[in-house]
Amino acid sequence: RFKPQLILVSAGYDSHWDDGLALMQVSVTGFAQIIKIIRGLAEELCSTRLVFTLEGGYNLTALATSVKATFDVLLGNATIEDPLGQSQPGFEPPAIAPLIKAIKGIHNLS
Repeated sequence: RFKPQLILVSAGYDSHWDDGLALMQVSVTGFAQIIKIIRGLAEELCSTRLVFTLEGGYNLTALATSVKATFDVLLGNATIEDPLGQSQPGFEPPAIAPLIKAIKGIHNLS
């Protein structure tokens, strides 16, 4: 039923583990894996027609290496360089349960 003519990707890299805004813990290698999946879908669905637009990413080293990894995957390069590696052990996401409870109370969402 779904036959796209192309796939549009809003490529935001602020979910990298070393980018302080999103706290999503994605590595350069993780981005490369995501791009491989997207490229595979594009090959299957729309003759590999892909459009990428750069959105976010505030740690310049993480941004540059993630964008390079994206190009490497799209160009078929087998080696992905990840000088930053995986996220550091001991990462604790912020405790937001009290904040969510307060917001629900303000908006009567129980």
